Amino acid sequence: MNSFYEIPQIKKGILFIPDISGFTQFVTSTEVSHSQHIISELLELIISEVGNLFTVSEIEGDAVLFYRFQNDFDIEEIIKLCEKVFLSFHSYLKTYRRDLVCHCGACTMTHKLGLKFIIHIGDFGLNQVGKREKLYGKEVILAHRLMKNPLDLKEYVLVSSSYDLFDIKLLTSADLVLEEFGYVSFGYMDLTPLKDRIPEPLPIQRNFYPEVKKFVYTVIPAISFQDIVLAITEPEHRKAWMKGVSNIELKGHKINRIKSNHDCVINGNTIQVTLEDLIREENEVKILEHAYMQSMKTEIIQLFTIRKTEKDEVILGMGTVIIGSKNPFVRMFKSLIERVMAVQNSKNITSLGKYLKVLKY
Repeated sequence: MNSFYEIPQIKKGILFIPDISGFTQFVTSTEVSHSQHIISELLELIISEVGNLFTVSEIEGDAVLFYRFQNDFDIEEIIKLCEKVFLSFHSYLKTYRRDLVCHCGACTMTHKLGLKFIIHIGDFGLNQVGKREKLYGKEVILAHRLMKNPLDLKEYVLVSSSYDLFDIKLLTSADLVLEEFGYVSFGYMDLTPLKDRIPEPLPIQRNFYPEVKKFVYTVIPAISFQDIVLAITEPEHRKAWMKGVSNIELKGHKINRIKSNHDCVINGNTIQVTLEDLIREENEVKILEHAYMQSMKTEIIQLFTIRKTEKDEVILGMGTVIIGSKNPFVRMFKSLIERVMAVQNSKNITSLGKYLKVLKY
């Protein structure tokens, strides 16, 4: 007689949990949308760095639950993997901080995030739940309980006593008492000193482009530069005020940053855009974009300026210049086409001003 339920096959394996520290405070005390995007990028980075050494069971908010069934459990190999992931994680955060466009709470607090790892051997199985497989067994519960430990450290590797801790000289011994499990010993290693091995990212390579001279302007009541920068650079905001835009798709990232790329579809034509630079001064911000218009085989530079006045107002400027084209028509009528672009810019900058006024009030 066939059973309606298949009992999960229990066998020995490794449970491996990289967990992003500071996640809860990061999400609850900052802008939720950007914090979610940042955490998502970091989780994808962790999964990529781990590669095929482990299998992903599931994403658990701020952590990834990995597992592996095998007979050879080389703990030193796994600790080296932890160090590799840790270094990549913090290298990413340093680069992200260098390339900041947005200065919201989430984007400026990334340096406070950390990473810890839980490693545990135990008997567990895979349970089919709908179309997904979930890990099953008491040892899975224990591995998660070990994440809530008394260590006064933010970033570390924790190895449960399922390993012979005496053979792992890098680890310091400790213990705790867990409900349902009783006395549990473990070893740990502080990862914080590894940060000294992470070099500062090289300065952004800034390209030199022809000066943009033909500007159109609009004046609006004072509003924070942060809100204006987001309105210009964030895809969802930009679609709301830029004429003819039907879609903007970021490439490789979930949040815009310096040197990031996106495809912008305007009136059915795809334009490949790079956010080349963002220059912040005391009373002015400049946003420089390099764009390639596929339909016209033409490269342009687009510059936005945001400037405060003494009258508690903000002057928004927008200018475009053609810097190269494989289209003979564009080369012949470059000045005329730039004047047409200036007319379109005038409509867009006016639309942006109206949009910002709505955001303010």
